Amino acid sequence: MATRGSIDMIASAVKGVFQDLQARAAGEAGGSDVGYFVEEQLNSSLRMFLGVSNEGKLALILVPKKSNVPPAPVRLASLSVDFGRQCGLISVSGTEMLRVTVIQCTSTESAQADVFASMCSSMLQSLAGSTTERDVASNIDAWAALFWQLQQRVDTDVVGICGELMVIAASGDPKSWVSAWHSNPNDVIDFEFQTPSLSVEVKAARSAKRLHTLSLMQSLGTGAHSQLLASVPVTFSQSGRTVASLVREVVDRLDGAALQLKLWDVLGATCGNSLDDVLARTVDVDAGIAGVRIFSMRDVPSPTIQEPLPPQVVRIQFSVDLTDIHGMSLSEFEAPYGFGPGQLGAPT
Repeated sequence: MATRGSIDMIASAVKGVFQDLQARAAGEAGGSDVGYFVEEQLNSSLRMFLGVSNEGKLALILVPKKSNVPPAPVRLASLSVDFGRQCGLISVSGTEMLRVTVIQCTSTESAQADVFASMCSSMLQSLAGSTTERDVASNIDAWAALFWQLQQRVDTDVVGICGELMVIAASGDPKSWVSAWHSNPNDVIDFEFQTPSLSVEVKAARSAKRLHTLSLMQSLGTGAHSQLLASVPVTFSQSGRTVASLVREVVDRLDGAALQLKLWDVLGATCGNSLDDVLARTVDVDAGIAGVRIFSMRDVPSPTIQEPLPPQVVRIQFSVDLTDIHGMSLSEFEAPYGFGPGQLGAPT
């Protein structure tokens, strides 16, 4: 059964529609096992429906133009896509037969639902009335790779990823920080900005002190004109907010599908199939954001190393206590650089 509505395109609003539809699906008995309770999105030039099946699974249903050769279906552990399905749309005005593309999140995990809501949000914003089935397939490809990544097992530094998210959330310009974020969690430096030339390594600590472990390569930097360290206190607390809510706030401040996908790509590569557990953790977000401090690497004490190093030495690490060293707040650091839309560049 279809209803009609017009929502803000941000991902949290999309998830809110899904939650309302899930409540309807749970409250209404009967119906086909393959049916959906849907709401048509009136602020899109392409006919689109957000839907929930009788089983509570989320779906995005599109009415694109027919392609001469329909794309092949997609089948992943948590995502399925079918092109060219014939469906009857039942509303108060009667039944309408439509040729549709059905994109369904087959997982019940909350993290997968958040990613799916972001994907739907980006499609609602980017797809036009002239979109073909092949255009939809191309749009899905990048997101499909992310859903695949979320099935992989990886070692996750939960404290570290929370620290990086808090820096992004604390910024007046999260778009520039996400653009500059490392795509590979094994990269030496977390954030590399191009204009101005900046590198920022984020270090998070659970103790009351700013006690951090750095590698020699991190202390030396990667050649950026300004090399910085961001220190973040991370406190896990039952009374805190979920990491998921922090991620949703950041996603809603990003413009366009590319940056939303970039954020989820980094989270997927860092957390893999443990993303749901990471997003469910509760953390003192306010204290973390307020506690972000920026230090120049020149002010970070480091050991004197005699070079050249023996070829057998592959890594040098040291611990440093920054508690009594003065650092800038994030706003104090950002102000001279004019952080804001279009002001800061990241590597392309």
